[in-house]
Amino acid sequence: MKKIGLVGCAEQIINLCRNYTEAEVTEVKPFGTGHINETFLVTAGGAKYICQRLQPLMDTGRLKRNYLCYSKVLQDAGIRFPLWLPRRNDGEYFTTMENGDHWRIYPFLTGYEAKLPLSEEEAEACGRGLAKLHQALQNLPEKTEAVYPMLHDLPYYLERYRNLIGSTNRSNAFRTRSTSESEQIRETPPALCLEAQRDPEMEEQIEKLSERFLTFSGKMSRKAVIHGDAKLANMLFQDGRVTAFLDLDTVMEGLILEDLADLIRSTGTVTVPGNGFPSGSGNERSYASAATADSRRFDPAISDAILRGYLSARNGLLTSEEISLLPEAIHKICFELALRYYTDSISVNKSFREPTPGYRLMKARIYMEMIPK
Repeated sequence: MKKIGLVGCAEQIINLCRNYTEAEVTEVKPFGTGHINETFLVTAGGAKYICQRLQPLMDTGRLKRNYLCYSKVLQDAGIRFPLWLPRRNDGEYFTTMENGDHWRIYPFLTGYEAKLPLSEEEAEACGRGLAKLHQALQNLPEKTEAVYPMLHDLPYYLERYRNLIGSTNRSNAFRTRSTSESEQIRETPPALCLEAQRDPEMEEQIEKLSERFLTFSGKMSRKAVIHGDAKLANMLFQDGRVTAFLDLDTVMEGLILEDLADLIRSTGTVTVPGNGFPSGSGNERSYASAATADSRRFDPAISDAILRGYLSARNGLLTSEEISLLPEAIHKICFELALRYYTDSISVNKSFREPTPGYRLMKARIYMEMIPK
């Protein structure tokens, strides 16, 4: 069997696969660029499978309940998605290892991921695809349970950041969480800050913009079922159309507007190479030097094409007032991501994987630069 960078993991994956298929595993290799779950492409019996180790805090009970809730609805709508394989002996979807890691397997989905920069035709297809998914998700037979209750919860991320840096100047916009809500989140806030890696300019921008986006968040309240992570990397194309969605672990009640804003954030931008980073301490510059110093800006033609494709579905899920809020919703998503990446970069406890040194800080700065000040 070919082993690619899997010295301590390949044998574990081979044994895992025996729970799901009798076919002999002939190849295992890392797959994808996701920042949360660790993913491998497995070849067994001539077929290809995705084998995934879940992020530790994910609640498998909720994952299964949501999967059973949306599966038939999406199949009826002709939308492809990862169809989890049941274990051969008991029909369960997850295998839990001795160390507590949860794994799942599903057949590899055919299709291709569109690459940036998108054409206007591809951008319209993204908008139409998301509209079709949103319409299908409103037909779920029962309510989903959020696996990530804090997703797009800006007060939560700000509170987490301020706890980390030891701030006592808390915004009164932060809500007090009940015990049950805390249990749902099941996340221990980072207890230790890497003081040497703090960036005064980034922290100044966070404080400057926080009230603006907290106020904006209060303007959006109408909930619907959304993907939750509707970025370009989670869409697969065939013949110029979006035919499949990946990473449906985030399906939950949320804001349609934020799902659309996140899609535009991930697709409606162009890369501006070589702009470098804002000035900072010598330590910060050394961290950033190992990463690509590109910046991003929004492309109005692509952003408009995505919205045009979405509205062509005429599903009535967005009001004219919500559409008028879309530009600021995009900026709010950028701020949220900048905040999350920066918090990760200065915390001992990490959420995002870092493919190259300085990656988290680089991402935080890029997203912050995309916000009109």
